Amino acid sequence: MDTIMDIAQKYNLYVIEDAAQGVMSTYKGQALGSIGDYGCYSFHETKNYSMGEGGALLIKNEDMIEPAEIIREKGTNRSKFFRGQIDKYTWVNYGSSYLPSELNAAYLYAELECAEEINKDRLASWEKYYYGLSDLQERGYIELPVIPDGCQHNAHMFYIKAGCLAERTKLIKYLKDHEISTVFHYIPLHSSPAGIKFGRFSGKDIFTTKESERLVRLPMYFLMSNGIVCDIMTWNSMQYSYVITGEAEDNPSIMFRYYKNIDNIPDKYIYIDFGRDKILSCDNPTFQFNK
Repeated sequence: MDTIMDIAQKYNLYVIEDAAQGVMSTYKGQALGSIGDYGCYSFHETKNYSMGEGGALLIKNEDMIEPAEIIREKGTNRSKFFRGQIDKYTWVNYGSSYLPSELNAAYLYAELECAEEINKDRLASWEKYYYGLSDLQERGYIELPVIPDGCQHNAHMFYIKAGCLAERTKLIKYLKDHEISTVFHYIPLHSSPAGIKFGRFSGKDIFTTKESERLVRLPMYFLMSNGIVCDIMTWNSMQYSYVITGEAEDNPSIMFRYYKNIDNIPDKYIYIDFGRDKILSCDNPTFQFNK
């Protein structure tokens, strides 16, 4: 964003920031959506904070608020009428109907009141995924998300990268057979009918298609049970290792995994205390299990 803003300033351009799923995320301490001249949030059903369908426009320049109100109010100055600034309203420019229903707005408002709680819960699930699957990344079987320096994410999604398209297809089917719903991400725009018709690909397609064919999105939502995370983290039993999962005898919030010696890797326990959001790993555990 720093580079984009520098270019915009140099050439006197407006920046419309697509922060559709960026609520509660920051870049170098600044909230996403507040960096450009305009910021756009989505409250679609797939986002962290939802009203079914809807969104919000953030406007940095106060002079642009009234034109935005006119567009939002079907091309009329109805907003000024409601504020008592004029005695009647009329059509003054082009516009459309972007007003959400009060029911939808009330649904969203209740979520925004709990935004911090929702964000903390999602981040906790994200961290459990990350640390629970980190050993597979270390062994070269998958790749995990990378968070750049200076960025704070909001756990909108948790993805992994499988080795290739065939492996991803096998993984999605395996998880579906075990009643775990996972999906792949967007198809690259340049390969879509509209992309082919209206756009062009700059340079050689070395990474775009290949990386998109590896992506798998794991379940992620507010108040996701620890059991879902545990089920996901045992998927590697499909082909990578012999895995035993269970609960600690004295605390049902503790899940463990035991890897039998495979691929020249020593026996290893991974101990995850969901009750305290702590993840520990050790080669010679001192705690006892009921299995």
